[in-house]
Amino acid sequence: MPKTNKQKELKRHEKFRKRKAFLSAATIILVAFIEILLSPFYMGAGKVSLTRNDTTDVATNAKLYRMSSTFNPKTGYLVSEFYVGNKEDVNDLSAEKALSNIKYATRAQIQHGTMGNQARFVSTRFQKINDHYFVIEAKDIQPGFNVIRYDVVPELINSKVETDGFTKNTLIKMYARENKIKLDTNLKPKAKSAYAKNYLAMIIKTYTKKISSSQKKIANAQATIDRDQELIRKMNRKKAIASSSQKEDIESQISDYKQDIDNQTQIIKEAKKTIKEQKENIKATQNGAINF
Repeated sequence: MPKTNKQKELKRHEKFRKRKAFLSAATIILVAFIEILLSPFYMGAGKVSLTRNDTTDVATNAKLYRMSSTFNPKTGYLVSEFYVGNKEDVNDLSAEKALSNIKYATRAQIQHGTMGNQARFVSTRFQKINDHYFVIEAKDIQPGFNVIRYDVVPELINSKVETDGFTKNTLIKMYARENKIKLDTNLKPKAKSAYAKNYLAMIIKTYTKKISSSQKKIANAQATIDRDQELIRKMNRKKAIASSSQKEDIESQISDYKQDIDNQTQIIKEAKKTIKEQKENIKATQNGAINF
């Protein structure tokens, strides 16, 4: 029985509807594929290559540092801890506002040196301890992995909030060589509170380093003062037997040595002040750790 014009029209409409649905689905898939290609993670994929990082900047006055990595070869569990901020001055508050609006997308890739250098991504868990500290736990890693690479992409929590120094789509790569990673057969996942203690220990360690550095400055300055004082005594003995013209040169030398003593005395004063401040910082951190 011949089809009516209405049936033919309905058939053409059905074909058009299916074609439109197919093109729409294909467009969505294509757009998603392009986004994947342009994403920082995809662009950072491939075999591990120990190249210099382009950047470790997260925000103004805040860089990313890998503080430690520990591996349990029996269970294949590996944990790395990271610090975000000013490592030279952990009390620097200039990045606090920016870091409070930043979260992190992360992944980890290992390169098996004993398995034909076949790179693969591993299962990970991300734990944010605070705005300055986070942990990446990886599992199912076999000994002989050679290198683990961490890909970290800072992202805004609220894109409407101004965030100083933040750059969209920044991919930060961090590497850890297997032969440089601490081994611990008792290592296992920890609670957030345990990692918080590690963060506080890191803060105290930076204070301790400043104390040690200041103590060295004091020792060096005091050694310089002792030398200058001895030189002044020598100059005074020479002055006793010097002519008038020679005495002027000697007095000039003595004046230089005295000025140097004043400078070194100021260095000692500043170093002692730093030691006092760092000891107070350590005490405050230890006291505050109870409620941290």
